[in-house]
Amino acid sequence: MDDLEAMRLKAIRDAQQRTRMELLASNPAPQPPTERERDEAHRLLAEQMVQRSLSMQMEALRRREMMKHQLIMQRQAESERAKMEEEEEASVAGGITNGAIADAAVVETGRTDETLYENYVPSKVTQGATHPDHVVETSTLSQLTPPDVPEGFDHRLD
Repeated sequence: MDDLEAMRLKAIRDAQQRTRMELLASNPAPQPPTERERDEAHRLLAEQMVQRSLSMQMEALRRREMMKHQLIMQRQAESERAKMEEEEEASVAGGITNGAIADAAVVETGRTDETLYENYVPSKVTQGATHPDHVVETSTLSQLTPPDVPEGFDHRLD
């Protein structure tokens, strides 16, 4: 029986060997790529790398432009906020801003580069000469009515 078992095992090994040989014959080993195929693969890889590099540069430029735009918008907002704070401080401080009278009566001359102040003229005093310096009245003071001048009072302004 040992001979019979040995023959059976040999038949199985032979069958397996034939099956392997048939499989190898039907599916030959892949051939190495030709020089032309290698060159084409390298060209495609180089193209992909260039495209990836360009897209990364474009994305970096887009981000840089977006950051620049955000910075400009932020500076404008800060400038507007500072301007509003200055105006608020000027109104609280009685109209004085940067050492100048902010709410003085102004006459527009039609020129955008220059603004002239209106000369102050007392409303109830008619005696005397005009002031030698340029005197202006703020809108705050112009809202007040000065006291009446007593009849016969001599200001000695002449």
